[in-house]
Amino acid sequence: MAFLLANWALRLITLAIKLLRRGGGTSFPGSMALKIDKNILVKFSSQLPRRVIIVTGTNGKTSVATLLAGVLREAGFKVVHNSSGANLLGGVTVAFSQSANIFGRLNHDWAVIEADEGVFASLVAQLKPKAVLVTNIFADQLDRYGDTEKALALIAQGLANLPAGSQVILNGDDPLLTTLSPGPEIDFKYFCLKDSQKSLGEIHQFCPSCRNKLSYHQLYYENLGKFECANCGFKNPACNYWAEDIELQGLKGSEFTLASSRDRFDLNINTPGLYNIYNYLGVFALASDLQMPIKTIETSLNDFQGSFGRMQRIEIAGKKAIMALAKNAAGFNQVLNTLKNKEEYRLLLGVNDQLSDGIDLSWLWDINFEDLLSDSLNLPVHLSGSRALDLKLRLKYAQIDQVLVEEDLSHAFALAIADLDPKEELIIIINYSAMLQLQNSLSKKGLIKPFWQGDQS
Repeated sequence: MAFLLANWALRLITLAIKLLRRGGGTSFPGSMALKIDKNILVKFSSQLPRRVIIVTGTNGKTSVATLLAGVLREAGFKVVHNSSGANLLGGVTVAFSQSANIFGRLNHDWAVIEADEGVFASLVAQLKPKAVLVTNIFADQLDRYGDTEKALALIAQGLANLPAGSQVILNGDDPLLTTLSPGPEIDFKYFCLKDSQKSLGEIHQFCPSCRNKLSYHQLYYENLGKFECANCGFKNPACNYWAEDIELQGLKGSEFTLASSRDRFDLNINTPGLYNIYNYLGVFALASDLQMPIKTIETSLNDFQGSFGRMQRIEIAGKKAIMALAKNAAGFNQVLNTLKNKEEYRLLLGVNDQLSDGIDLSWLWDINFEDLLSDSLNLPVHLSGSRALDLKLRLKYAQIDQVLVEEDLSHAFALAIADLDPKEELIIIINYSAMLQLQNSLSKKGLIKPFWQGDQS
């Protein structure tokens, strides 16, 4: 009875939130349902014949989970998926309830769940997943995690409690993730880049094994690359799935080949950057490991048009904008890197400090804003969000003084679009809650669909 009451309460609260235009009800109703029945997720997931896949890590979770759900649907399966990106316990509960009928019954094969690192272990315990994919570990939300080693420990805790026979896919170019050890009867496999032309230089990264400096033969971005410790011999594991023949084409996208010992195919995607190649590669690795037909994987990945807020393209009266989520320095730097060699553009930056973002914004000083100093960027830079003044100070130190501050994101967007010449493009780089605010504002004007209208089926 508690299960039914929890499901009904969740659905009624969600309906009320939508009728009152207070958002999509993607998380809060689930939190209320969990108070009524703490085992509601166990009861939902136990109905799935194919079981659950969980995607976690610092960056790329939403894109990877959306891509993977698309592959499974292309293969003919019905999939539960928290497509709005609400990845705490409440959001996951809402995703299951929205896929069920009023009696809480699911007619689905799989669930693909994006999980915040902080709730990953709890979700493993409740959902008992068939497979897990971990994208990477970067510095993020320092007020919650403190450092990358705490995030790693949270993921390790979840992996240690996986059911026997679970499949785990890890980024083999991440030295932190490669320290994780498989438990009894757990299959670990790795994905990586294989491209000798992509190398960014030096980084100060300590060996996770012996704490001496880690040497990189190739550095792709942040701490990802080909590494080895001269002191203890720690290095990349053997790679099971890889991307090669990589050609980056700025904001237009990328061309590359995905390969394993059995399969290979070429992709031409419209989502830019090495970080997106890692996302596609991870999906290829897990889908292959789950024995999805290779043609199905190729077709689905080629047809993917992007998840909300991740290089989302917007057009208003002939003027074009691209919205990119960047919730930490690693994400910001990768988006900025795609702007190199771009023709004329304007920039709108938005940063909030809500709990979902992390209130410690010291990472702003790790962003390479100095890279913006080029003839391609047309000034002023528009700054918005509750921490717009912090952005202004950071840009001042990057010798970018021509800025326009408007804390209200909707007004800032309107000003930036008004300033935009049709030959230019507006690049919007914002963190999580700022993205949701702008999404909500644009959807009310009918310019985009509401973010909670995901790909449920």
